[in-house]
Amino acid sequence: MEYNFEVAGIYYDNKDGTSRKDFIKKHLDIDDYTKINVSLIRHGGNKHDRNAIGVYISKSGFFGFNNLMIGFVPREDVKEISPMLKEGGEITSTEIYKVWLPSWSDKATPYVHITINTNWTENDVEEMYKRIKDERRKKRLEKRSMSSATDKNNVIIKKVINYILNIAILIAVYFLIFK
Repeated sequence: MEYNFEVAGIYYDNKDGTSRKDFIKKHLDIDDYTKINVSLIRHGGNKHDRNAIGVYISKSGFFGFNNLMIGFVPREDVKEISPMLKEGGEITSTEIYKVWLPSWSDKATPYVHITINTNWTENDVEEMYKRIKDERRKKRLEKRSMSSATDKNNVIIKKVINYILNIAILIAVYFLIFK
């Protein structure tokens, strides 16, 4: 399956304070993007999106650089890609197909468009969504059945307590009257 998207979050800085915009302006101001390696790395612990996938660029050689984060796969694409990767799907290729670098302003945000190809099909994605939906439904039903069993136990316990209290009241009344 093929995905084409614009990298999200370019206008934010990385955790270490480095500017994603500056990386892009410095390293992608070229005509041939085939020499740039693009890798996608899952960020499962991301507090904003548990499906987050970071987009990294690198280049080998004397003037090369290693894994510079330039942003994220957009949410609308990542909610499909991340679970498929988690289930063993593979990305077969990634490449930059378009970069726009603003020349009129240092504050303007560049745009980077990426294409990725995967080893899964639309049917695989539909099956994955169905499986996730079924698993969630099963968990909800288990939770409900456990809570209903707990509710039944609570009702029985309440009835037993009421019975014991009624007997205690009868005994107290008996001793008050016949003593």
